[in-house]
Amino acid sequence: MLVLVAFADGHVDEREKEVLVKKMAEFAVSETNSSERALRILDELHEEVKAFLENPTLDVNEMPTDRAEVRRLFADALVMALADGEVHKDELEFLKGIRSVFGISDSEFNEIVQSVSAELGYDEIDQT
Repeated sequence: MLVLVAFADGHVDEREKEVLVKKMAEFAVSETNSSERALRILDELHEEVKAFLENPTLDVNEMPTDRAEVRRLFADALVMALADGEVHKDELEFLKGIRSVFGISDSEFNEIVQSVSAELGYDEIDQT
């Protein structure tokens, strides 16, 4: 999902790549033992991600049901969207879609935004 958020605006900048590489290492993506390898994986995924964004399909069987996991995934997606210092329109639309699919309530959303804001050192995040 983070790769989709990173590609949502059609461009992955260096800060977004850094976040992706870090998350890939955290999740121990197979064969991701270096930044170079992680970046090659991202390059390989680019066309697949573009195709998905043009015609999104979701397999509900692969979606997390644990609320803590849902909140963590959405927080990671928000961090990714903010990695380049701004949330682009396409990224915002993608985040809104994720929020809807995951059934994130207004109060959950506000809690996640506050947590991410604090983590990133922002006074606030524009939610428009």
